[in-house]
Amino acid sequence: MRVQIESTETHLNLHLPTGLMCSRLLLKGCFSRICRTKQLPITASQAEVYLKFLRQYRKTHPDWVLVEIESADGERVRITV
Repeated sequence: MRVQIESTETHLNLHLPTGLMCSRLLLKGCFSRICRTKQLPITASQAEVYLKFLRQYRKTHPDWVLVEIESADGERVRITV
């Protein structure tokens, strides 16, 4: 997984291991933290199925863009899987 952040002051590239970012341990930790403050319309098992699909999709489409955001003043955030 690659996170790119570009603005007038910074240019940041983060390479994160997809296996770590899509792991069950990280999912359970994040999910329990989010559930303390907000109600989610999905369960942990549904999120696990989504992550499994994401890992499989990544193998067939290695340069797939998950999120791309650009602000009016030129700042850009892009997450590729």
